[in-house]
Parts: sequence; structure tokens; C-alpha cells
Amino acid sequence: MTIVLWTSVLFSSSSYVYSSEGETPRESEIFISDEKTELFTADPLGYIAKNFDIRKHSSFLEAKEETEFLVSFKCFKGRLTAKFDDHGNLIYHTQKFNNIKVPVEIMSEVYRDFKGWEVVNIDYKAHGKGDSVDKAVYKLTLQKNDQQQLFTKKLNFRKNPLEK
Repeated sequence: MTIVLWTSVLFSSSSYVYSSEGETPRESEIFISDEKTELFTADPLGYIAKNFDIRKHSSFLEAKEETEFLVSFKCFKGRLTAKFDDHGNLIYHTQKFNNIKVPVEIMSEVYRDFKGWEVVNIDYKAHGKGDSVDKAVYKLTLQKNDQQQLFTKKLNFRKNPLEK
């Protein structure tokens, strides 16, 4: 199996294709502009579904064997790395972002349980198969005067607990 890595600046006409057969794959990158970062971080999977189609890329069209495509979508707040199969389907993805918007339910819990504390940093990690998130973790650093503490919220979206 060959893994083809693709690098481009989003909405740019230039692209580069690397074949990594027999070598450690290098990460490909698509840079999301600062103006689009808020849209991207609000719904990374929805954003790439709307703005990116691996099947239209020349390396996908030219592939003559079973091939996987690894694409990393990056912005100044983090990244989503996605693996696509030879049919253009999203197989797996990981997400890692900093200082993004946190769901209202989580912020309500923080404000209820930590009165007087301020959120000074947010780390978000998630992963899943296909176009759904299976697990997500929000880590919020809270500060009150010269004290800091960590609030962690783990979310599991898998329907079947035996599913891996």
C-alpha cells in the first residue's frame, strides 16, 4: 500500500505530492487562513467536508493502486489530521486545538462549580472514525488570584462501549 501525502495552502493552486512507500511518512499540510480560523475551529469536520474534496486532487485521480491520503489542516489554534482511503472516504481523524470556544454546557459547569475563577487556557483533543467524533477532551486551566487548577471534561460519543 502506498500513502500519498499532499501539501498545499488552502485555496492555492500549487500542490506537491510525495510517495512515502517504504519510508516514514511526512505530514502533509493545508494552512487555514487566520480569517477562516473561527469557522474551522467551530466545526473542523464540517469545514473540511464543505471546503475540501480529496477526490478532486490530481494525486487522487492519478492513483493506480490502493492508496491512502494523509492531510493535516492547520491554523494558528491547532490542527485536524485526516486519513482518507482510495475512494475518498474519511477513515480516521485527530484534532488538537488551543483556546477555542467551549460548548455552553461545559462553561456553565465551570462557572457553577468554580465561582470567581477565570479560564486562562483551553486545550482540546478529539479523535474519531469517519465523519464523527468518538472521544473528546477539554482541559481548561483556571486561575484565581495566584492560584491555578485544571478542569478536565471527557466526552465519549461512541454508542457501543465495546466498539474500538
